[in-house]
Amino acid sequence: MNAIFFFIIFILILAGGYGYVGVRFIQPMQLPSPWNLVAWGALIALLIIPAAGMFISFNRIERWWSVAASWMAYVSLGLFSFIFTLTVLKDLGVLGLG
Repeated sequence: MNAIFFFIIFILILAGGYGYVGVRFIQPMQLPSPWNLVAWGALIALLIIPAAGMFISFNRIERWWSVAASWMAYVSLGLFSFIFTLTVLKDLGVLGLG
């Protein structure tokens, strides 16, 4: 039961962060119709990868691909934390200069 609550809270926090980054980057670009969906789909895929990696780790699934999935999860979280931090710093800088 605790693991379910953890995953729900984990996904909600990440979804909020990914949504913020998507609104700040994807919407202002005003991409044409298929590319707009591709960009949002890539963002959703980056949201699902860490959750899948944690699910694999918590359930102790030992397969040849589980280590690669964990690495993909950690790298995608690291990439997202870098992009999120830069986005927040940019927005705070714009507020300070504006």
